[in-house]
Amino acid sequence: METFVDEPVRVATLGDWRALERLERECLPDPWSDYSLKRALETPGYLCLICGDSGYLIGWQVGDEAEIARLGVSFLGRGQGRGLLLVCVAMETWRARGVKSVWLEVRASNQNAQRLYERAGFEIVGRRPRYYGDGEDAILMRRESVDTGDSS
Repeated sequence: METFVDEPVRVATLGDWRALERLERECLPDPWSDYSLKRALETPGYLCLICGDSGYLIGWQVGDEAEIARLGVSFLGRGQGRGLLLVCVAMETWRARGVKSVWLEVRASNQNAQRLYERAGFEIVGRRPRYYGDGEDAILMRRESVDTGDSS
């Protein structure tokens, strides 16, 4: 897969809190609170990645499973491979930590995100009715084997 990303992906630190807060509010209709973002940055088991000032991913690991909880790319940063790059870096990080499967929920209406996750090797495994606060369903997706194979 060819991308046009000229910004490196790195692990976010507490110093990135304001950038994550801005991205969270810009990218997602139901942003986490400031407290939740700070906790994610400070809590072991969480993985917080940032790509320049235009994209981020937050997830966590429990045992040999992980979950992608937040993924956002700024409006101007979209269409250049940042989202897929963030997912691939998270998968590689979790693979190195012994993760066997990764889960996520995505809005049923968010076809772009579903296609991105499918490109990263995720499969639809279920639906959660009225999962979001506005009543929208979530599509449950999983990547069962977190390996080093090329998923592009």
